[in-house]
Amino acid sequence: MHPGLRGLLVTTFIPLDRKMARMSALMFQKAHGAPLLTSEQQAVAAFDDHTAAVRAHVPADRLLVYRVGPDGWGPLCAFLGVPEPRGADGAVMPFPRVNERDAFIAMRRRIETLALALAVGSGAAAVAAVAVAARFAWRALRG
Repeated sequence: MHPGLRGLLVTTFIPLDRKMARMSALMFQKAHGAPLLTSEQQAVAAFDDHTAAVRAHVPADRLLVYRVGPDGWGPLCAFLGVPEPRGADGAVMPFPRVNERDAFIAMRRRIETLALALAVGSGAAAVAAVAVAARFAWRALRG
């Protein structure tokens, strides 16, 4: 499997909630002009097809084939003709890792917590109770 693809499939394109699944499918189709990817095989094939199409249409001297994370700042900054970002101490800043599975899951939890706080704050105790129950049920189903 391509790096990061499993996390993307699990946290973004195969959501557990039915309404969220319908919304995700519609958003994906609008953005990409293709149906929602629901399996690893579909996602890998779509990724490979897209990569081949880009390589076929973009001149080699204007194309950077870049692996987010493993390649770090070097190839990206060289391609853009800019220096690698440095901190106040002059050391190269670490490459951000916000697009990984654990980061998606943490972001989802923060959003759920914020939604719960807003529901409680607005006096919607029943909504908050349902949200808490849904979160516990989701965790129980997840194992």
